[in-house]
Amino acid sequence: MIAALAGLVHATERMLELASAGEWDEVVALESARGPRLRAFFDSLDQDAREQHGDVLRNAIERILELDNKIVSQGEASKAEAVKLLQQNESAKKAAATYQKNNKL
Repeated sequence: MIAALAGLVHATERMLELASAGEWDEVVALESARGPRLRAFFDSLDQDAREQHGDVLRNAIERILELDNKIVSQGEASKAEAVKLLQQNESAKKAAATYQKNNKL
């Protein structure tokens, strides 16, 4: 059980590394695999395991949530940067079109 939980934490840490590197396709692919693993892990825990390993589970959940929040923040920052670049590109296109139009007159 502990090994499976450690694997889930490691997968989340890897997702953060990939997000930091801007490898969003890989983040999405890893999340697609991690999501079902997380659900299966927690669905399979019986009450005894939850009580026996409560502190370990709580710490792992807190760590995963912390990492997930960092990934989301990085995703939002990357999205904002992409929007900014698109807006700059659109402004440049408009300026070029205006320049070309004015030079034809």
